[in-house]
Amino acid sequence: MSSIRNRASDRRGNGLNVANLIIPVISSVEQVEEMLEQFFIFHTNFLWEPAKTYIERERDAFRASHHGHGHGSCSSVLSSLMGCLGQLTLADKNYLTLQFFSSKVFQRKDS
Repeated sequence: MSSIRNRASDRRGNGLNVANLIIPVISSVEQVEEMLEQFFIFHTNFLWEPAKTYIERERDAFRASHHGHGHGSCSSVLSSLMGCLGQLTLADKNYLTLQFFSSKVFQRKDS
């Protein structure tokens, strides 16, 4: 956040306002938090397909809205994170539906 303020103060002489540069960053952080919260609500309730669909839709919308805007590494990191979250849902679904969890080995009682 301080690096944004430093860049904004360096550019103040060019007619840019510091407040205009900081507010969009904060609103995008809030949007990312809301997106992650919704994703993990799906994920923790074992709703893998809705979680995967939701995160893919958000990732595609994010890529479309930030394509060519020069946001650089920040947008690529967030886009990669969303891709990893989609893979996480598949991995969790596959792990928890493995057949060996239903076998007698895991269900026997210790005597």
